[in-house]
Amino acid sequence: MRKESSVRLQSSEPSIFSDLTVRATYADTSTDYIDVLKWEFLYLASIQVRLTCQLDILLRGGISIGQISMEPENAVADDILFGPALVRSYALEKDVAIWPRIVIDTPVIETARKHQGSLWPEYYRKDVDGEFFLDYLFGAVTNGLLFVGSKSLSATETLQAHKDSVERKINALADGDGKVFEKLRWVGSYHNDVVRQLQALRLKGPDRFDVFDQVPPEISDSLLISNELLNK
Repeated sequence: MRKESSVRLQSSEPSIFSDLTVRATYADTSTDYIDVLKWEFLYLASIQVRLTCQLDILLRGGISIGQISMEPENAVADDILFGPALVRSYALEKDVAIWPRIVIDTPVIETARKHQGSLWPEYYRKDVDGEFFLDYLFGAVTNGLLFVGSKSLSATETLQAHKDSVERKINALADGDGKVFEKLRWVGSYHNDVVRQLQALRLKGPDRFDVFDQVPPEISDSLLISNELLNK
């Protein structure tokens, strides 16, 4: 579980134009870059898992670093947004993400590695194409990010909710929606990767040199999405 931190995120109010939502967070790269990035990943993962599991909304996006001109508070419809960070994030979402994933630009990770400290590993992973993306489901399961009312769902409840959402969307597809199905197949494969990772961690047991390391709960194979559904 995440421990409390004194870091305060200085974030702009999200701005919406076309079908995009833009969020900018200031980080002084000489002091708090790592901490800001960790909490930003957690915040975005909590949004993505809620939209996916509870509203059946799949997200695609990009996270970059750089300059951006954006009103930090009281965003209005006619605000002007510009800057290389905005252009790069848009390119990541449009040309790189492809699947329902939030791609993390490589310089974001490389910059983090130059600083003292480390990112929370449960919030990012590298995909088969070499791109980093926000590991929202694993982070949500590990740290209880999905809520019903004020109740945090358990690991198995979160996985079940995610599985149900993916299966609903696949079963609702009409014939001929091949491109949409490919995106859902990616989400289903990602779901199964998270389930298998949790199962492997349970078999491995806790790190006896890390007092905060916890054994994941037992994860049943019933929480896997069937290959028959993913390859129909």
